[in-house]
Amino acid sequence: MILKGESNNSILVCGSILFLILIFLCYGTFSIRYIIEGNTLKIRNGIIYSKDVDIYNIKSIKQSYSIISSPSAAFDRIEVNFNKYDSVLISPNSKQLFINDLLLINPEIKIELKKD
Repeated sequence: MILKGESNNSILVCGSILFLILIFLCYGTFSIRYIIEGNTLKIRNGIIYSKDVDIYNIKSIKQSYSIISSPSAAFDRIEVNFNKYDSVLISPNSKQLFINDLLLINPEIKIELKKD
């Protein structure tokens, strides 16, 4: 038997949980940062994901439309390949400016983007 008070409490608890999930998803989406600091590319996604990549270890940058989970808020992404077998998918606001900044530090990076 469900009492009126218990039903309202269940709705309040479920609503609170959904609200917290929404806040978490929004925070994850809007806290994504790609920072070039010295010779290091710092990839940050709030408290969830943090990676530092030595720009001199970046081998190539390729266009990617992969749906694999990554610190990226879009599906139009670039794949940054570094070290021997490592890679990360990212989506900077201005891909070309971002790539140009990386090339200023490491002109040996191979670029494989589709022409728009």
